[in-house]
Amino acid sequence: MRYLRTTILAAAVALPWGVSSLHAQIRERPRVFIQKPSRFTLGGGLLLSQPKGDLANNIDNGFGADFYGLFRLDQDGVLSLRADLGGAQYGRETQTAPYAFGPRVGFDVETTNSINWAAIGPQIMAPAGRVRPYGNVSLGVMDFTTRSAVRGTGQYEGQTFASTDNQSDNTRTWIFGGGLYIP
Repeated sequence: MRYLRTTILAAAVALPWGVSSLHAQIRERPRVFIQKPSRFTLGGGLLLSQPKGDLANNIDNGFGADFYGLFRLDQDGVLSLRADLGGAQYGRETQTAPYAFGPRVGFDVETTNSINWAAIGPQIMAPAGRVRPYGNVSLGVMDFTTRSAVRGTGQYEGQTFASTDNQSDNTRTWIFGGGLYIP
């Protein structure tokens, strides 16, 4: 038993030198690539617009989409330049009307109400973590548009014969946002 203990002790003492010499025999070390995040990010999301105050008495909720692009101004993405482009439709009405020179031919008059915007501004985000909170503020242009289109029925269904903007109004806007980024 004493001989076995001595052998194990000698092997344990000699082991680090053996491993060290094996490591020296490696001719080429594997390269480790550290991938840094891109300075550019593209994204988007679906949205629900809810009118407030007097506007809520006149229009419904709107549904749409927002697309954004980020340009990181630093390595960690703490400060970025953000650009947004989006829109939402908050109303739609379709009325069937007869043709003026004969009641057997009809067409649909479709009116849509929409909001479209473009904005640019800074975004601040937590530099690391599994969940990274962020906030942004942007100065932009917003357009409210009411558009009507005359569309065919029957064999001409889906074809647009004429369209016009009934009302369109542009204004400057501030957009404030925030959320959680999960990389």
